Amino acid sequence: MSVEFGQFENWIMTQGMNEAWVRGKKEMLTLQLQKFERLYPTNFKILNIGVTDLLLIGSITYLPSLENIRERIILMAGVIALIASINYVNKKYLPFAVIYLGKKPKGIVSRLAPSLISWFIAVSAGITVLVLGAYLQGYFTPPPTP
Repeated sequence: MSVEFGQFENWIMTQGMNEAWVRGKKEMLTLQLQKFERLYPTNFKILNIGVTDLLLIGSITYLPSLENIRERIILMAGVIALIASINYVNKKYLPFAVIYLGKKPKGIVSRLAPSLISWFIAVSAGITVLVLGAYLQGYFTPPPTP
């Protein structure tokens, strides 16, 4: 039996003469490890869609309301940069699986911190896209000077 923990994906491989035993061991180990896995909380498991997908869909829907191609390019470049930064931060700093070989630390902060950080990043990215779109539409023009 071999278990490999990767940065993006975990692998379990079993080998043996008795196929039922091998499958049973693999399923048993998979079920034991699943309780330690963390899905990114910004992904909606039922719909198989994430916040970054919603940002992209929303920006594409918003594009026709912009007047010229320059504004459209600025909006899409901003959205793509935000999506790339969300994915980078989620993969780099938020653990996908947490497996403790000793005692599991107790406390609500250690359990909720990765979820709250991920949601904070996603919400702030959504607000940033909203502000960028409003700026491109001209809602943030300075008032005329008398």
